[in-house]
Amino acid sequence: MDRRDSDIDLGGRLISISRIGVGAPILCLPGGPGFPGNHLGDLGGLAADWTLERIDWRGAGRSDPPADGRFGVDDYVADLTHVQDHLGIERAVLFGHSFGGIVAATYAARFPQRVNTLVLDGTPDRLTDGRAPANGVRSYFARWDDDAREYIEHTMSTLFEPAAVWFTEHESVSVDINPELGKITARTLVVTGDQDWAVGGARGRAMASAIPGAELVVIADAGHFAWIDQPRRFAA
Repeated sequence: MDRRDSDIDLGGRLISISRIGVGAPILCLPGGPGFPGNHLGDLGGLAADWTLERIDWRGAGRSDPPADGRFGVDDYVADLTHVQDHLGIERAVLFGHSFGGIVAATYAARFPQRVNTLVLDGTPDRLTDGRAPANGVRSYFARWDDDAREYIEHTMSTLFEPAAVWFTEHESVSVDINPELGKITARTLVVTGDQDWAVGGARGRAMASAIPGAELVVIADAGHFAWIDQPRRFAA
């Protein structure tokens, strides 16, 4: 496979993919909405064995914002169909972190023939409970150290804020992927840190039990960004 980054032209709007690693491809959907793909890094060293096709969400990174100003789940699902077609991947290994997992699960439920394997990492099933981390960004990590501070500072500096604002104002309170989970036929791995304030514990177990045949892995001493807290365990 060509190792260069890719730009996909959707009738004048570009979607960009940053590529890292060697081996078979994984389509990687970052969180947000509004984060570029490179905020996933090498996923704790996973790029040593896989090619990570890290998608820049619309407006983020090198991707163009949409003319209609929409940043909803259905819009990202539609973008993902074009990305998969462009890469020539018939049945994808699909990874989604946080909001990216919401898109990935929705995509796998709607297009089961296009997804072979699904990994949902730190993915909430719904966004309607109004919770927020008690200690701000520190709550996203099991350890608030220099690595965590450096990571979150870089990540937040790359956020395409209009996407996050639009989603918060128009769609976030209505998001609930529970009706989709039972439709997923891909081999599925649900991953959560044991200290993930958004997904850990009962919510992770409930999501895994709702997806036929899904496996749940809880990573000890890890928060919402488990590949930062426990990179080796995460990659394994």
